[in-house]
Amino acid sequence: LYVDMQGGNRNDIPAINAVTSLLSDQRVSIKQRIAVDFYGKYQIQPIIEVTDDYNTYDLVTAYQIFREYGMGDQLVEYFKEKGEKNDIKVADAIKKISDAIKVCDVDAFDTGLGNLDSAIGESRDNKKETTELNFIINQIEADYGELLSDARYESNRPLKYVKQIRWCIKKNFIQQAVTIFEAKMPTEFVWNGLCFYCNNLDKREEILGKFTNIFNWYKENKERDIYKLKDLNHFWIRDYSNYKKDCSSPITLDYYYGKDKDSYRNVFSRYKEICDMRNDVSHPSGRAKKGGFYDLVYRKNARENQHSRDITVRIEECLKEFERVVENIDSSKIDSVIDLA
Repeated sequence: LYVDMQGGNRNDIPAINAVTSLLSDQRVSIKQRIAVDFYGKYQIQPIIEVTDDYNTYDLVTAYQIFREYGMGDQLVEYFKEKGEKNDIKVADAIKKISDAIKVCDVDAFDTGLGNLDSAIGESRDNKKETTELNFIINQIEADYGELLSDARYESNRPLKYVKQIRWCIKKNFIQQAVTIFEAKMPTEFVWNGLCFYCNNLDKREEILGKFTNIFNWYKENKERDIYKLKDLNHFWIRDYSNYKKDCSSPITLDYYYGKDKDSYRNVFSRYKEICDMRNDVSHPSGRAKKGGFYDLVYRKNARENQHSRDITVRIEECLKEFERVVENIDSSKIDSVIDLA
């Protein structure tokens, strides 16, 4: 379609944009928007193209979708049409975060935050004037906050994943929050000294050797479960105890209790409880008693909203208790912990 944007009441313009936006879902594209460059002294008024002027509506809509639902496809499409190299780099970083959110890929989300932070830095360095992208960047920085600054650090950044979990809950990305909680809280436990397998550089090679022996044992005896060793912290806290006797390669589990041993134990018991809740929903076929998966889904749907509230409340309680425990641990002890993951 070619759309005449000239004349009429000012209120007509938002209505026209709303209609054309709906038409795009029916494979109708807007080729050009046309207006008149009106000047009263002229008898004949020049016709001009104003397509780019109205693209701002598309930008705002695309950003709102990304902000509310984590879906960045429309933002990517918008900036790629502009064709500027720095814009495309930021758009690609947005796309990777968007894709990671969609499929709950914890590591890809983490990497995507780092890529986005780098792309934003490069874009700012190379641009002197204010652009549409600057507007979006300002909004993203306000929205993602410390998640971007934490992504600049490749090594351990205590409470990094706690912030990601809370950000997901705030955005109502419940499944993503639970996935990060289950996958990355073991790393937080190690980074913050709640438990550790190495706090002495002289023993680093010895402990890595033991992990290698465990890997080889899995390869020979339980190859289908070998993926569990992808993240050593997660494996060690969630799965190692299940195979410790079989592996016959003991790795000592050490703790810094701080001042409150009960709170320390509560953190781990809450973590396990929430992980079990998550697995009941994500992998229900082996746990539902009567009708397997469909029976569990049927029963779950009736209380789905309550389930979401329950699990987010439990996660927040666990995180608060975790932070209280960390506050009571000597920082010098935390610094001595070596993460081998």
